[in-house]
This record gives sequence, C-alpha cells and structure tokens, in this order.
Amino acid sequence: MPDYDCSPIWELNKYDFFEPIVINDIEIQEDLKIEILEWDTLFQNTLDRKDGRNSGFSTNEDLDNFDKKGIEIWKKIIKQLPKDNIYYFSVKYYKLYKELKHYPRSV
Repeated sequence: MPDYDCSPIWELNKYDFFEPIVINDIEIQEDLKIEILEWDTLFQNTLDRKDGRNSGFSTNEDLDNFDKKGIEIWKKIIKQLPKDNIYYFSVKYYKLYKELKHYPRSV
C-alpha cells in the first residue's frame, strides 16, 4: 500500500490495522526488494511538498503503468511467499484486493 514517506509494504498487525514494514525485513529475493523500492520511488515522486493537493500522477497513463507494475510485483511476492496472505492496494481504484481474480481487469 503506497503512502508518502514510508514503506510501500504493509502488514496486518495484531489489532487488525495495517502498518508499514521495512523491506529488508521481508524474506524475498534481493532483486524483488530493489524492484519494490524502484516502484515506490515512482509513487514518492508524485508528492508535491509545497501543495499536497497537487500530488498524484500527472497522467492517467502514468497511473495505469504504476498500477500494472504493482500487480506484477504482487504476483512475484505471492510466488515467493506462497504461505502468506498477500494483498494489493490499488492507488488507481483506491481499493484493497485480496485475490488477483477480484482485480477489475486482466493483467
């Protein structure tokens, strides 16, 4: 779940709230960690610190590409952590997806 100035990877805590976790604490391959951090940089660069109301992707195409990349990363994390429940929060649809089949388009 991307958010400004924090990790894009979150976990459900014992109180049923999501909280960001440190990428290096996740037991996934290093190349996937780098891919996640690069993807997160795309989101972080959308923040307008002078006027937060202007934050966000500049085009729908940029938003679509960000979401597509997020789905690719989601699939890779699921593959590397098959016993865990891995969800995806779409910035495009502003919705949490628990299963790929519920995502509104084929990817």
